[in-house]
Amino acid sequence: MYPVMKKIKIHFSLLLLSSSLLVASCSVMRGNYTKNWRGSDVPGHIYATFDGFNGHHDFYPKSFAGTKTKIKYSTDVPTGTMALEVKCDGKTVLNRDVTGTVRDSLTFDNPGHNPVQLTLKAKDAAGKFDITY
Repeated sequence: MYPVMKKIKIHFSLLLLSSSLLVASCSVMRGNYTKNWRGSDVPGHIYATFDGFNGHHDFYPKSFAGTKTKIKYSTDVPTGTMALEVKCDGKTVLNRDVTGTVRDSLTFDNPGHNPVQLTLKAKDAAGKFDITY
């Protein structure tokens, strides 16, 4: 093989490899990621602060008492967008935008103590949230 052809093949292979790595790294940034997430998920209280949040994060609260479930939530998301979705036994109970400063609560019937799922969905969000139940 000619030396020039060998150099071209090597350069082309390196170009393909670097292109693949660049595409892979860019696709990671478009998926689920968080930056500087500081928080906790303990029974009765879920909270966090974050500098970057893209994608979604699911929480599965436990230890509800009585026939009604009450959830209090507050957010302070000055950058990006964030939504809160609450499902009980697979059915959507709440789906709302919580971008900006929001303080609210939600009470719904749950006599069978069915599983509850809280999902935060964000796009380029920075801020904090606090959820008690």
